[in-house]
Amino acid sequence: VEMEAQPVASQVSPVHSSENSTEMLQEAKEDEGERHEKKKEKSLLFVPPHLRIVQIQETPMILGPKETIFDNLTYGIKYPTPQDKENDKEKQELRCKKIMRRLGFHEVVLQKHLHEKNFLGTAGIKITRADRQLISIGRALVMNPEVIIAHKPTAILNETQADNVLDMFKEFVENRGVFMNPEEPLVKRRRRTLIYSAKSERTAVIADMVFCAAGGRIKPLKLTDSNGKLLPEEERIKAISKGFEGKGDIDNEHDVGSGFKSRLMRGRRGRKNK
Repeated sequence: VEMEAQPVASQVSPVHSSENSTEMLQEAKEDEGERHEKKKEKSLLFVPPHLRIVQIQETPMILGPKETIFDNLTYGIKYPTPQDKENDKEKQELRCKKIMRRLGFHEVVLQKHLHEKNFLGTAGIKITRADRQLISIGRALVMNPEVIIAHKPTAILNETQADNVLDMFKEFVENRGVFMNPEEPLVKRRRRTLIYSAKSERTAVIADMVFCAAGGRIKPLKLTDSNGKLLPEEERIKAISKGFEGKGDIDNEHDVGSGFKSRLMRGRRGRKNK
């Protein structure tokens, strides 16, 4: 992302006619150009090319009607050649089914309608909003990016479905992916980060860092003891509840400033020894 840099004011004094006036003016312009480029470089936000980020919206995004459930779950996955895609199709289907079962999706649908066209309808109108949201969340987990950003991912789900989603989110970060190749060592996988917004203490308690919007600033709640270890779950729930009411203890060491309006939670990061 490139932000506009403010133009640098010229430091060149008026040049009177002389043999060296042209050279002096040229040097001054070059110096000004260098300063402008340096300032421009400072305004750049570098995103590593290997870093993949997937967003889950509160309103589910579903492809249809010709696209199937499997098409939705595997959308965006790239393969070197069509042959590689065809060879990997069976493995991907098995992994998709495992993920959707864990999320609480309908077993009958997975068995009979996974590849059925027109089953979802236009933008998924033939299925419930909750089912659409589960497909949207499943798509993100199948993609297995380094970062997932989710806005109220459990808002339209029932309690059981919400618990399933939160459990999957924890596993995604701690295991650095879900239903990964068991033969692949954990240390060879990149760490995963999950950032999501929540509207209740129950959905926020799984996070290791919780931020609340207060007074136009994002303020992190203090959820650790003097040794830096996370507090027990009951104490974290109380702290988060106070934070939602604007009365929580603030962790001043991690104050991230202003510019945000919604509560943000960062997922549990991988342990240091992994």
